[in-house]
Order: sequence, then C-alpha cells, then structure tokens
Amino acid sequence: SFDDIIAITAFGIFTTVAFNQAPGGVSAEVKEPSGAGELVFEVFMNLVQLFAGLVVGMGLGWTFKCFHKIKAPKTRMMVKLFMVVLVAVAMPIVAEVSTFKESKFVGIIFFGYMCFQVWGEDKPEEELALIWMFCQPFLFGTVGAAVQFKDIDPNTLGTGIAVIFIGLACRWIGAFAAMLEPKYTMKEKAFVAFGWIPKATV
Repeated sequence: SFDDIIAITAFGIFTTVAFNQAPGGVSAEVKEPSGAGELVFEVFMNLVQLFAGLVVGMGLGWTFKCFHKIKAPKTRMMVKLFMVVLVAVAMPIVAEVSTFKESKFVGIIFFGYMCFQVWGEDKPEEELALIWMFCQPFLFGTVGAAVQFKDIDPNTLGTGIAVIFIGLACRWIGAFAAMLEPKYTMKEKAFVAFGWIPKATV
C-alpha cells in the first residue's frame, strides 16, 4: 500500500507539472502561460489533497470500531461488509464532486488500513474477496475500454511505445536490484524482475 501511495503521489505531481507546462495543457486555458508561482501552488495543492485523503481515510476507518458493539457475529460481519463497500464507492464520488480528486486513492488505502487496525481478524475478508472476484473483470475491462485509439496521434505512437519500454526497463532494473541478496540465485532475481513487468501499478 505504501508503494502505491508513493507512486500515486509522484504520479500526481508529475502530471500536474506536465499538464501545466505542455502546449494545450491546463495553462492553455488561461491566456498567459503559467508562471513558476502558479506551478508551485498546483503542486502544493496536490500534496494538500493527498494529506486530506490520509486524514479522512484514517479518521473514517477509526470510527468504524463502533461496529464491534454488534453482538451477533453474522450481522456484525454483514454490516461491516456493507459499510466498507459503501465507503469504497462513495469516497471517489465525493472526492470528484469536492474537486479533491487526488485524495480518493490515498483516502481509500488508509481507510482500509485503519479498518484492519481497529477490527483485527474480525473483518469481512472472505466476503470482500468474493465480491472482488466478480468486480475485477469489470474493473480491468473498463480500464481497457477507456483507451481511445482514434485519439492517438500516429506521429507520437513510436515515442509513446518507447516511453513504455523505458519504464518497463527501469521497473525490471528496480525489481532486480531489490533482490540483490546473497540468498537468491541469479535465476530467482531475474524471475522476480520479469514477474513484475505486467504489474498494474501507476
């Protein structure tokens, strides 16, 4: 989860910088090009949103310890399951409406973390796994369907593919370096590095 938070934070900052500086980006909506002050403010607001997500997620998860008071085990588990799914669906919607778009990812991660802290092993793990089994194909299907091939500029296609391969090469090197301990053989290190190539991280 912390790996995801680092990736989300860096991704948010870099996209903020890129879209404020790129021709036709956010700064193009204003008549004048964005200055350094505006860019610093945008990056600062990005960090504020991430911190807000952390606080809201942790705070909301902490309040969920109240569900321990429900005596009947099955009822308690179903209530926990319903509330977790409700928050998981509602948090991104609220974040989008409130314009704190960057806070939703961190908020959900820390919400789940805090729920685990206050619930311990009495959590709806198996029920969530069952729901996830059905939701996963829809999630990745919609992500794939969101790619608009008609909007891809053929002139930038080669550059885009090169960027992807550079990123994959860096990931391979990073995963290999993380395995640099004497207890692993070269084959094991390479296996882990190749195994991380298709990992769906930001």
